[in-house]
Amino acid sequence: MPGGNFTIMSNVFSRLAPYGYIHHRALNDFPAFAEAEKHLADYPAKPQILEGDICWDFEGGRQDLYFRHPNFVWDTLSAQKIAQRREAGELVMLEDMLKRDTPDRHYVIELKVGRGDVNAAMLSLVKLLQANCRDRFWIDGFSL
Repeated sequence: MPGGNFTIMSNVFSRLAPYGYIHHRALNDFPAFAEAEKHLADYPAKPQILEGDICWDFEGGRQDLYFRHPNFVWDTLSAQKIAQRREAGELVMLEDMLKRDTPDRHYVIELKVGRGDVNAAMLSLVKLLQANCRDRFWIDGFSL
């Protein structure tokens, strides 16, 4: 029956309200980010959360926080690859997310992997999130 599964799921979720729909990996690349933003605009009354996998490079004076799902547990990008992918518009940085932030957005930031000082990276991440989207984010401590 057309729409049957949607109706069943809608009924289930309405009984569990409030709930939020998580756009898994929405922050990991610009096309997925744009698609999630479209859903946010199309369904403004529904709680929606943008999720992304955060990686970092805090070596040699760098302070890069970027979204990417690694292929392997320790698969990080070199400084050169970060620069190349940024220049090509293929790498969503935390600063890109924050520039597009609006007060109705919520986030799940999943910790992945990085290079350099982990404490400095985590302090920077939390400081930036607190300053820009306080009370609208969760950090998923997946990283080893």
